[in-house]
Amino acid sequence: MPLPPPSSPLPLSHHLLSLPNGARTLLYRNELGQQGILNHIEDPERRAEQWWRERWNSDTPLCVFHGLGLGYHLPHILERAERGTRFLLVESDPWTFSLCLATTDARPVLDHPNVEVLVTESPREASERTHAWLRRLGGPELQLRFMVDPPSLFPKPTFLRDWFEALAAVAPELASFLLRSLLDYYPKPANLGVNWPIIQNRPGIRRLFGRLRGAPIVAVGAGPGLEELLPILRVAQDRVLTVACDTAVAALARAGIRVDIAVAMDSGERNRDHFLRARGVEFLPVFYGGVFPPLLRDYQETAWIASASPFPTAELLELEMHPTRYFSSKGALVLNQTVGSTALDLALKLGGSPVFLAGIDLAYCGGRHHASGTIYDGSDQFSRSQPGVFEVPSVEGGAVATCTAFLISLLGITHQVRLASVPVYNLSRQGAIIEGAMGRSEGLLVLEELTGSASEAPAHRLQSEADLALRELCQPPRERRAGRRASDSVGPDGVGRWRGELAPSTRLSMAQANLEVLAGRWPEPAKALAGRLSILQEGVLERGERCEWSRDEEGYPRMLIMDRNGHTLAETPAVANPWREVREWTSAPSGDRQGLPTVLGVGLGFHLRGFLERPGLNVLWVWEPYLDRLLIGLGASDFKTVFNDPRLHLSVSPSAGEFFVQVSSKMPELLAHNPLRHRPWVLPGFRAWVSREKSEYLETWVHLFQEIHRATPASPQG
Repeated sequence: MPLPPPSSPLPLSHHLLSLPNGARTLLYRNELGQQGILNHIEDPERRAEQWWRERWNSDTPLCVFHGLGLGYHLPHILERAERGTRFLLVESDPWTFSLCLATTDARPVLDHPNVEVLVTESPREASERTHAWLRRLGGPELQLRFMVDPPSLFPKPTFLRDWFEALAAVAPELASFLLRSLLDYYPKPANLGVNWPIIQNRPGIRRLFGRLRGAPIVAVGAGPGLEELLPILRVAQDRVLTVACDTAVAALARAGIRVDIAVAMDSGERNRDHFLRARGVEFLPVFYGGVFPPLLRDYQETAWIASASPFPTAELLELEMHPTRYFSSKGALVLNQTVGSTALDLALKLGGSPVFLAGIDLAYCGGRHHASGTIYDGSDQFSRSQPGVFEVPSVEGGAVATCTAFLISLLGITHQVRLASVPVYNLSRQGAIIEGAMGRSEGLLVLEELTGSASEAPAHRLQSEADLALRELCQPPRERRAGRRASDSVGPDGVGRWRGELAPSTRLSMAQANLEVLAGRWPEPAKALAGRLSILQEGVLERGERCEWSRDEEGYPRMLIMDRNGHTLAETPAVANPWREVREWTSAPSGDRQGLPTVLGVGLGFHLRGFLERPGLNVLWVWEPYLDRLLIGLGASDFKTVFNDPRLHLSVSPSAGEFFVQVSSKMPELLAHNPLRHRPWVLPGFRAWVSREKSEYLETWVHLFQEIHRATPASPQG
């Protein structure tokens, strides 16, 4: 495709940044107000090398690579090409590729016989060329490496997703392999797994988006200019809603200013210190799900959860068992390096108009970077971590010094202000100019003219809307269904989320669709289940057990099973986080433990999909001794793909002995090699059954091992 001339002015979505050390990097912006940094802001060449070394830890004959950026990866690509690796280099943004050619001598790589380059904005063309390149070289898939530099996707946020969809249409196995190889090295924020029990039980901030439309909101940062604004904010606090960054909460509270919402997005341990200085201060906490776990536990009864998925590759996580897929719809907030950008984004998404910025200075004012009373006051830790110094235009005229973190946030917030459809006023007397924001004098006039009764105060509106949102969330399903048409109960989607409630008629239709597929492979249990469909309407199981179906906030189904006295027997998914529940449990079987891969308990089937998506699995036995517990899952989840997988073998044998006979008669070779090393798995979502005394599932597994032991009494593991 034709490339833009190197002398052409860059579009607003691209910002080429020259660093003091002579290096350059590229900042991308998208229509969501988010900003991505190519390589790194302070030392892009060193960080690019570090990124490469972490991901290229062994040689491979073939590599598909997306994202050349400004050429920092080219020396490593040339080194591997010289050693025999064949490369297909894909770049979806012609502007980036043009800048790469203008700033780097790329000829040794581009002319190398082992390198083929494709510059295209078409995912379909990328799919066709990738497939043709691999067929031409004839390389086996397992010797292929797929690498992508995530920030390089910002100019075309959906390119990678569409590329894989197009590739899956012509080569599904290849697309699946490439996706797994990509996700294997995609960063997984560990805090999400630890925080999951709280995340799933707290409301998402999305529920408040747009519900304060027309309310004046001030987004407060902790820059040095905040100190001069404290008296003004104290006078105006009943006329505005105050959304404070974590760093500013204690300073506002100490000045007698009410904090309505406090925003925390950082995952580091020090982030908790901001709030330890504000103990006893009441506010509505809006926390990213990956914050420091003890901080989230401090506010587990009141926190509202936000997601922050700045990389375009986040869409692909819908295809993997990962926490991001479970809480992305809590409500995504922009994070452009500093939490000030998040406070501004939240103010806009709540419906604020006008919006004021206070203390978002993004510069060293009088040699200081934060207001007094913050955890950074009197400490050089922040300045030591931000060595790069730039000069930017100041609101006072002339220039003011800033650091790399503030500069990135300044560029990102400028982009957010440009996208805003409401007036934004910068109240700061000092700091960096935020282009597009109206100035201090205009903002103070508007602030002084705000009027309204106490009952109309933004703080009262926030409390009322938050209470209403919580009541809507906590309503019983039958009340939420009131007034809905039957056609509203539609689902599930491709990853198992329901758009409507799991009404009895919906459960019945879902189960019937699953039973049609089940009957094609296992007609006897399908016939038996077809005669018990009333369970899906009444929720009464054998032995007096009861089942309640519901959805979580994202739409994923949940099942609660109780005994006749109302005591909880099991819940699926388990209260423990689904990431660990699925990803870790489906990391096996492998190697010499692959003799008898068996799962006890069908549940909702998510764990079965996770097992079947793992490479190298040739067979999976699923044993569900209780027909009713199989049926209740069929009414809440789509099992058709799972049941159609030829590797899956289902058994509804009521005893371990019958199950063992069934397996050994159909696949005697499975028990031929050290059967006592075979590892069975219990569906983690039903772990409650296993933990109860005299647990029937636990006893069932004991009986299974006894049967295996009888079959091979001479086993060394005996």
